[in-house]
This record gives sequence, structure tokens and C-alpha cells, in this order.
Amino acid sequence: MAAIYTYLTQDLLSGVTLNELPLHGVTFDRQLNKAGNMGASSSLDNARLDNDDLLAATTPGKTALYIYRENKIVWGGIIWSRWYQSQGKALQFSAQTFESYAARRIFRGDGRTKVTINKAQCQIIQDCWTDLQWSDPRANIQVLGATKFPANDVVRTYVLDPYAFATYSTTIEDITDNYDNSAEYYIDVNEDGNGNITKQLVFGYPRVGNIVSQTNLIIDYPGNILNYYYTENVSDATNRAFATGDADGTITIQPVPGPTPGDDSTAVIWGVAEDPLSFASGYPLLDSTKSYSGVIDQNTINAHARSDVASKPTPTITHTFEIDPVQDPVFGTYGIGDDAHVQIRDSRFPDGLDTVVRVVGWSVTPGESDGVEQVSLQLQEDDTAGGLGG
Repeated sequence: MAAIYTYLTQDLLSGVTLNELPLHGVTFDRQLNKAGNMGASSSLDNARLDNDDLLAATTPGKTALYIYRENKIVWGGIIWSRWYQSQGKALQFSAQTFESYAARRIFRGDGRTKVTINKAQCQIIQDCWTDLQWSDPRANIQVLGATKFPANDVVRTYVLDPYAFATYSTTIEDITDNYDNSAEYYIDVNEDGNGNITKQLVFGYPRVGNIVSQTNLIIDYPGNILNYYYTENVSDATNRAFATGDADGTITIQPVPGPTPGDDSTAVIWGVAEDPLSFASGYPLLDSTKSYSGVIDQNTINAHARSDVASKPTPTITHTFEIDPVQDPVFGTYGIGDDAHVQIRDSRFPDGLDTVVRVVGWSVTPGESDGVEQVSLQLQEDDTAGGLGG
């Protein structure tokens, strides 16, 4: 039988429970380090909930929405938009996970003073969330700090400038996306069984989630994989990445691997990184460039270049698996960042594909009148987990 989904809303600031919603056409997803999305529909004059109660329980910008699969929360976020269509009495919603709130808050500090942070990456992300909530009581959406931090995290230096009017997500996303040794994070949402819902930061360095020897997750085709997409893309790939920062007359640019930038101390600082395995495999030179405003440190710009070349390999392989949500591993028993052992044997891989992948996102369509629940996993190959090759 299809799993039972329920949809509960609370006031975003106070946490007061509002109502259980009669929703249909629901889709939702989660992404590592990023906000996940949700869309759904309801209607006025429905048999389950009074119109005034339905409208009061779905006010955009003021409402937290939680999705339960059976008795476990599998998604939580903020309703940001609502549309009404009169002819069909249709009410539609869009929401994003709580990570999205960092993009709606701008660092101001005291409005005059720059703040320099020199801490481990995960601590900087936590400080951002602490400040964006506690610097103003109108901004406290009750996301709790992490209970533990990873050991040996990399120390970064960031300057938060009130005159830049930058969002907190600008700093957070730079930490999670733009280094070859970035930290990872997400906001975990749980219910304690007594109706108390908590939202809490979870950090990982060099990664969140469990390695394959700990998860013991196995997905196979034929088997619990109903259908899969194996995409090889080189249209946006790179095997030589240039990263540029800002000019600073107080430093002398040091040579980096590859083309030498010279010693003009007023030139824009830059770094370059290459993928020698790509060239050894016969790929031609594929260049890319990305600018990092505010970077004046050579080691930092080099780390950005290494991250850029690693994030777009040749080819870039992505896996999307449509899985049976009620076969092992049952949806909800694994988390973002967890490893899975994949085994495939079919026409595309007649000799078999045997590899380790990470769950970096998922999208779900709950079963409704037809009872068909659809779960698609977004996976990336995990070379750090002792992969089995492919």
C-alpha cells in the first residue's frame, strides 16, 4: 500500500500549529547545501477545511509547512507564494526549505563597522545563522545551532561589510560551493513524537552523511530501481579552470601551476588548475573562468580554481534513479549525503556497473488517488568513499 502523507502548518515565528491541509498535486525535493522546493494545490469550498481556516493556515511568508510520510517528517520549509484561480476555486502554493531564509536576510551589523570572521567553515555558517536570527527578534525562525562540529575543518577568513548589503547566503554558499575542500550543511527537521518540531543545523567536513560501509544501502537494476537515467555531459565541462580575484597593490602575485601570471603587483590576482586525467583520456583543452570578488589571497584563489575544475569533470556524469519507495531502502530511512552501493546490468552496462554514489538530492510525488508514490534520487559518484569503480 502507498504511504500516507500529511501536511501540517505552523506560524513561522511563534511555532504555533495552525492546521492540517488538504493538498493534492504535491511535489517536493531536497538538495544538499541548497534550498529544496515544494509545490502543491488545494481548493476553496473543499469538504475538509473551512475557507477562512485554509487561507489563514497558508499565508505566504508567515507560514512553515511540514510534510509527514507516515509518522516521520520528510520535508520542512516556508510557504513563499500562493495563487488563486477563481473559476476552479484553485489555490496553489510554492515553498522552499528553511535554508532559503538566509537569502532573505542582509547583513547590516551596526551599519558602520566591517566584521572580520576568522574561524572554521562550519562555525562561520553557524555564526551567520545565529546573527541573521538573533540580531533582530523579528527574524528568529527558530533554527537551532548544531550540537557538534567536525574535527579538522578548514579555517577561512571572511569580512562582512554592512555597506555591501549582501545576504547571509552569499557567504554560506561561497563556503559550501567554491572551494576544493568546502564544508557541507543542511537543516534537519524532526518531530519528537509529542508534537514538538525542531529545526537544527547539521554540518559536515569534508562531507555530511554516512559512507557506504555504514549505510549498507544497496540499489540495483533490475531490482529496486524502476528506471534510471545515466547522463554524460561535456558541454559545460572543463579541464583547465581559471579563477580571478581582485587587484591589490600590497601583494605580489606568485606563480601558480600552468601559465605564469607574472609579478605585476597591481594586476588582478588569479589562479589556474588542471585535470591531468582528462588529458590522459584524450580530451582536448577545455577552458573555463570564474570571478571571485573580494579575494586577494593567492592560496584562496588557487583553492577556488581547484574546486572549479573538480566540479565539472570530463565527462560530468549524473545519475537519476526512480526507485521503489517501499522496497529496501525505504524512502525516509536514508539522508542527504548518504552513500549507496549501485549495481546495474543491462544493455547500457552489459558487463555490469558497480559503483558507490552519494544521495545529494531527491524529488518526491506522494501517492494520491492512484496510490502511486514516486521517488527519484539525484546521485553523484563518490570518489572519496572507497568507490568500487564502474
